[in-house]
Amino acid sequence: MVGITSILVIADAFVLKTGYVHGFLDGFLEWMREHGGLGVWAYIVMLVITSLIFIPPSILIFASGFIFRSIYGPFNGPLIALLSSYIGAILGGTIGFLRANYMTRDLIQILMRRYPIFRAVDRAMIRNSLRVMILMRLNCLIPFGVLNYVFGITGINVA
Repeated sequence: MVGITSILVIADAFVLKTGYVHGFLDGFLEWMREHGGLGVWAYIVMLVITSLIFIPPSILIFASGFIFRSIYGPFNGPLIALLSSYIGAILGGTIGFLRANYMTRDLIQILMRRYPIFRAVDRAMIRNSLRVMILMRLNCLIPFGVLNYVFGITGINVA
């Protein structure tokens, strides 16, 4: 699913030049502007979806700040954008973590038997999960959506 989505986005942006992704994003942002409160909830759902299918939400997050500022004013708009981005990221991260934890743990057990690096990462996450998680989140080279799945396949739990 992720590979297909990535191929479609890349093909649309660079090869086909149809503009479907660009057109969809523009249409969605305009719809958010027109619908106010419902646009906030739609934005949260879109953030959850983008984190689950590995589409970087950066452009969407930046645009939400500008859109919500134009709707709710210079103080409330960025605050609403910040809170809704936080809620969307937490929900998307938790769903991705749980999905990876329950769907791929058996595969990781096989990989851990074959490759020692998987065992080392799993042990580090079990022993110092908060510290390792914070350090990995600060790393800008690993996308947010990928980290959700990485944390989900380790031996740590949601709590």
